[in-house]
Amino acid sequence: MDAKEKLIDAAERCLLRKGCHGSSIKSIATEAGVNHGLIHHYFGSKEELFIEVLRKRCLSMFSLNKLSGFSENELRCVVTECLIKNSILLIKIRSMAFYMPELAEEMAILTKQMQTVLEEAFEIKEETATLMMASASGICFHAGINKNIDVEK
Repeated sequence: MDAKEKLIDAAERCLLRKGCHGSSIKSIATEAGVNHGLIHHYFGSKEELFIEVLRKRCLSMFSLNKLSGFSENELRCVVTECLIKNSILLIKIRSMAFYMPELAEEMAILTKQMQTVLEEAFEIKEETATLMMASASGICFHAGINKNIDVEK
């Protein structure tokens, strides 16, 4: 894995473990095992690094429309698992987007693309795809507050 990929993966791990305020450039570089100057070299800013984290994570969602041969129930399970795994990260990225306008803009674009993937994969309306995404995010949000909520279940 090259330094750029290490930084993207380390930024995601830091954000999930330490939150947006604990994910400093130095802590991300330390997690990646590289010099912190490489963040500016590869990305230009912390905001651009988190845009890349968002893009990488969303790629897993975009591949859902390529799933064929799955029964509707199997597809539903795969999509639900993917939504829940991504929701925790997306909630944390959204909190950063309040003070990072480029991140907010990219998140809006990618969220719309994820919604389109769901619409096509399940042949559902936009409103239903929105509800699916909101439900997964809501469950993950509440699980962060109430540790008794079993997200996996």
